[in-house]
Amino acid sequence: MKTKILCFVLLLCLIIPSIAACKEDDVPGEEGTSDVIASESDVEETTNKYDVQDKLENIDLGGRTITIATSADSWFAGELTVEKYTGEIVNDSVYKRNFFVEDRLNMKIKNESLKGDVYTPAQEVLKSLQSGQHVYDLVLAPVYSTIINTAKGCWRDLNKYENIDLSQPYWSQLFNEQLSVGNGSQFMATGAISLSYYRLTYVTLVNDVLLDTITDAPDLVKVVNDKEWTIEYQTQLTSKYHIDDGDGVKEKNDSYGFIAASYNGVNPYWSSCQLSMLEKTNDGFYTYALNKDRLSTVVDRLIALFTAPSTWTSDIRGNNEELHAKFADGTALMTTVMLQAVETPAIQNMKNEYSILPIPKLDKDQDTYYSFVHDRFTAMAIPTTAPTWECDNFAAVMEALASESYRTVTQSYYEKALKGKYANNPESVEMLDMITQNVYVDAGVAYVKSIGNMPQLIRDIVDSAVKTGTGNTVASTYNEEWEAQCRQSIGLLNASLKEAIKNY
Repeated sequence: MKTKILCFVLLLCLIIPSIAACKEDDVPGEEGTSDVIASESDVEETTNKYDVQDKLENIDLGGRTITIATSADSWFAGELTVEKYTGEIVNDSVYKRNFFVEDRLNMKIKNESLKGDVYTPAQEVLKSLQSGQHVYDLVLAPVYSTIINTAKGCWRDLNKYENIDLSQPYWSQLFNEQLSVGNGSQFMATGAISLSYYRLTYVTLVNDVLLDTITDAPDLVKVVNDKEWTIEYQTQLTSKYHIDDGDGVKEKNDSYGFIAASYNGVNPYWSSCQLSMLEKTNDGFYTYALNKDRLSTVVDRLIALFTAPSTWTSDIRGNNEELHAKFADGTALMTTVMLQAVETPAIQNMKNEYSILPIPKLDKDQDTYYSFVHDRFTAMAIPTTAPTWECDNFAAVMEALASESYRTVTQSYYEKALKGKYANNPESVEMLDMITQNVYVDAGVAYVKSIGNMPQLIRDIVDSAVKTGTGNTVASTYNEEWEAQCRQSIGLLNASLKEAIKNY
């Protein structure tokens, strides 16, 4: 499958930021916050990649409140709304974005943060659809738990509305390419509007001090740039850093070369090893694309890495504080985590400096390092409960939020917070550009629950190998019956998408 690489937000060089200027009295805040506003707005005006304007004109929503359903899960705290200025870069950029959008469109944003699991926003929209009520104007929710309800008629086709332009750089073009179907119908969109789209990207963190404790310690940035950063290289390198605490038993208190979650920590290798699940047919729908031989090679090398004596694995799923703490206390050379880990107190307060690297690729023959985003990253949709005449208004809110996010939130998060605060060294800044420019989105990740949980295959096999010591083979899991079930699920998915296009 030909794969286009996402280069829409996080480009080649560190450019002096310029944020939409505002006077101290332009943005309401708490007493004593004027210095924060001034420090972020008194920037020399210059042309930069973030200075992209949308084409919305004369949109006035009459002071109305726009209700947006979100998940109350802690992963998404501060993504849509924050309470006030705090002096923290990203928090304040979200506050400013919303102020500008509300003022521009003459409206108010109401964040309906719904408790429950990540399925709750979509389930609540489905309930309102079934009852014939319009409750939520927009939804900003995890893709995998939301897009599956397209088949149930929950979401409008975004490309039908004049006030949204998904070709703009503040929308993810790779997401559009993978998740648009038929002749271009698309039911969710993401990009600058979603902080989790960046925060949930997987990376490798390396303890620089521990790395240099062996005499032949490599320059890992050079290894990456020389195209030699592979799973096998990582396995061989980390084997040199296992230190037993003296009892001869492999346990958490030992020092290890590599630590990771035996479940979620396997996810990023779908992208980093360029394993395709779904690809588009000529009519714009999906077909099965998984290559068994490549899959077998990936699984063999991952089992070798995750079951090595120098590897310690955690059973915790999701945002893994256990991994963060162990890496931060200096007892692990490297770990596979989501980028949001660098914002945690544990990593921020660690004594040793660390570097940020991409996830290793499969082999030297693979030219590019690809990055994986956890399927909980959020995207926005318009519920079908919205009256037809209102949809362009809601599309305008999406467009204004996305474009303003690009100018304020993305710039603050990527150029100031990530590069200026969380990256320990210039080499990590270079690596961040490589990581974020090569995000590899497969529609199979978004439609995981609609295609027989295909994306969970690798992690189920590796997790079994870690827990049982014997492992599961691709041959015993990936068989004709399993493939037939996946193909059948993809066929049903295509049928439901065609129905959604016809009706909405």
